[in-house]
Amino acid sequence: MLFGQPESGKTTLGNELRKELRKIYGPNIDIFNVDGDQLREILPNNNYTYAGRYDNIKRANTIATYLNHQGCEVIVSLVNPYEELRVDLKNLNPKDAKFIYLVSDRRNKEQYFVRNFETPKKLDLLLNTSELSVKECLTRILDLI
Repeated sequence: MLFGQPESGKTTLGNELRKELRKIYGPNIDIFNVDGDQLREILPNNNYTYAGRYDNIKRANTIATYLNHQGCEVIVSLVNPYEELRVDLKNLNPKDAKFIYLVSDRRNKEQYFVRNFETPKKLDLLLNTSELSVKECLTRILDLI
């Protein structure tokens, strides 16, 4: 799971990671990126309150878990500010879930920032996307998985 505030690079890294995994695994493995922006397009929910975000994240967790249990490689790229929901995803996918927290000093979508973002208690990797290139981030992610 790639998670962090808006503009931290989740979608960009998720899409690039999918391309890299396609090169590694070849065409016989299904690889999906469950991306928060795309989910909001197909499951309209422009509610950025706690309840609205919570519902979207629960849906994303359900979709990702379903795909994972079907044998697919799944990337999840969401703001996901709530520790409880990150833990839920890990509990549903204990062998596969890796938490990659993205931080950045970009603030172009200030209106979507989550003021009560819960800093992760446990994560597998922290990436500052303001300091690292996409390629450097991908290398670190691939080293992790």
